[in-house]
Order: sequence, then C-alpha cells, then structure tokens
Amino acid sequence: MIECEKIEVDQSSFVVLSDSYAKDNSQVFYRGKLLNGVDLATFEVVPQDYSYVLNRQNIYEVANDINKSEDFQKEGEFAIDRYSIYFNENKIAENNYDHIVNFATNLLVADSDIIIGNINGGYKVMLSKQIDTDTFHPYSESFWADKNTVYCFNRTSQKLYPIANLNRSNFRYFKTKEENQFFHVYGDGNVYYYAYGDCLQTSLL
Repeated sequence: MIECEKIEVDQSSFVVLSDSYAKDNSQVFYRGKLLNGVDLATFEVVPQDYSYVLNRQNIYEVANDINKSEDFQKEGEFAIDRYSIYFNENKIAENNYDHIVNFATNLLVADSDIIIGNINGGYKVMLSKQIDTDTFHPYSESFWADKNTVYCFNRTSQKLYPIANLNRSNFRYFKTKEENQFFHVYGDGNVYYYAYGDCLQTSLL
C-alpha cells in the first residue's frame, strides 16, 4: 500500500520542480516535507543533465536515454538558492560558487570544489584546484579524471590524489580474467589499479 500525506499549498502557484522538489509562492517541499530557511526567490533544482550516471555495478558510465532510465541506484537530488546548496532535504553547504555542475546523483563540481552529498545528511567538500573542471568526470567512486590526469579518491584519508604513472588517453575500466578476483579494475593497458577503500596497484593475471 502506498502511503500518501496531504500538504497545504497554494494551488494557483504550486509547481513540481523535479521528482522530489516542489514549491508554491511561499513554500518549498522535498517529497511533501516543508524545507525551512529557503530563499524562495532564488531556489532551483540543479539540472540532472549530467553525462555520467551510476549504473547497477556502481560504475559511472557515459549516459544515454536508455541507461538514464535504468539508474536504479540514484541517491538523490541537488538544489540551490543564493545562500545554500541542498542535497535531498538537507542543507549541506554554503553557496559561494559561480558555476555548479551536477555530474552524478550525489556529486557536484562547484567552481574548483568537489561536493559529495550523503543520503544521511552529511557531505564532503574537497578543494581540488588542480582539476580541469571543464573536462572532469568520474569513472567510479574511487577513480576520477580530467583531460590531463587520472585521480584516486582515497576513501580512508578522504583525499584526492593524482596518479602520475597512468596514460590518461588509454585509461579505462577492465575486467579481470578471473571474474571474482577484484570488483573493479582500472588501468591503461600496462598499469592497473583496483578500488577497495584505497586505490591499490595490482596486475592482471
């Protein structure tokens, strides 16, 4: 049984902004829950026209209309007003940015910062001045890249590290010969890394 909750809105101004957000002339809602402290005049959902989506194997891949509709592991939505950045119903960061791009269901690149939303209300902001934000995209939760460099996000230290010994132009996702050897392996044909908390170098058998 689907449970429904009635909310009081101004019907003449009520508009649905996305799958989760809606507003009228005096209120903003996330899935029917009133969001407090929102600047109504500037509130907007960050467009979900990102070109990389999280697929069933937790790998970010180039999206088309088909695999966008199969994005079953969607974590949430971002929204902004002139003061704040929101992830789902949570206000997660101050909005001091000029340019914000939604790359995935929990990942924003804002100017030169990377902001990762957390469904429990937390978030991470990583200062990443070395990244070329115009060409940045994620390969996975641990491996990210721009036009020049492949980066490892170390989940233990919560830091982003450039990987110097990989050929950027050949970098891609590989499967191991033994299917259960590693979950995901990334490399350039000569050097390989696998993601398990940290980005650890390995070799294919």
